[in-house]
Amino acid sequence: NKQDGRMLANAHVVGSLRRILKLLHNKIRPLFVFDGGVPVLKKRISEARRQKVDYNARVLKRAAQKLLLNQLLQKKLAATLPQPPQPEPSSAPNLAPGFVLPS
Repeated sequence: NKQDGRMLANAHVVGSLRRILKLLHNKIRPLFVFDGGVPVLKKRISEARRQKVDYNARVLKRAAQKLLLNQLLQKKLAATLPQPPQPEPSSAPNLAPGFVLPS
């Protein structure tokens, strides 16, 4: 801030933006060229993200396989066990003793 003598946060961004706006005001279209390779830090971050995505995909696939195996085993087990007799469906709903539905 000019008035109290303190530095402005992100002054480099504000300065660059002001210069770009001044060029645009004077009808000059700036051309930005980003040359050079990928910085080492960005390479490491990108690689770490890719590894995390790969790991999560493997975990998801393993979980899906376990879920499918469990479902198949449950169906096989249900097919081998004798089925308990099913109660005959009644037209009256199951009510606690003493309760009567109005007619």
